[in-house]
Amino acid sequence: MNVKKLFDLSGKTALITGGSTGLGRVGAELFAAEGAQVAAVVIDDEPSLDQRRENGLGEGDSLYGLYEGVSRITYGADFPLVPNKITLFRLPLEEDFADPRDLAREVQRTVVHELAHHAGISDAELRRGGF
Repeated sequence: MNVKKLFDLSGKTALITGGSTGLGRVGAELFAAEGAQVAAVVIDDEPSLDQRRENGLGEGDSLYGLYEGVSRITYGADFPLVPNKITLFRLPLEEDFADPRDLAREVQRTVVHELAHHAGISDAELRRGGF
C-alpha cells in the first residue's frame, strides 16, 4: 500500500473550522501542503470597519458572511499557502434570525454562498441562479 498516495489531498477541498489561528491554522496549512484547497471558517461578532468599507456597506447594512481569499479558478501553484477564509458574523445573524431553526438555515445558506465564492462564483451569478 502506498501511504503517500493514501494521504494525497490534491484536488480536494477542506473546510476547517477555527482555521485562522492556533491548531486550526496549523491543520489548514498541513492540508494545503498536501494539495488541498483550504477554506478556514471563523466566527466574529461583526464585520470590522475595513470589511464594511471594502464591501460598500452603509450604516444600516448587515453582513452575515464574508469570503476572503483566492477562488479555485484563480489560484496558482505559486500562491502562498495561506488558507482562504470564510467569516460568519454572529451578531447580525442572531439579530435577524431569533428562532434557532431559522438561524441554522441562514448559517447553512451563508456558508454555501461563501463556498460558492471559493469556487469562483460571483454574487451576480448567484443571483441569476436564484440564490
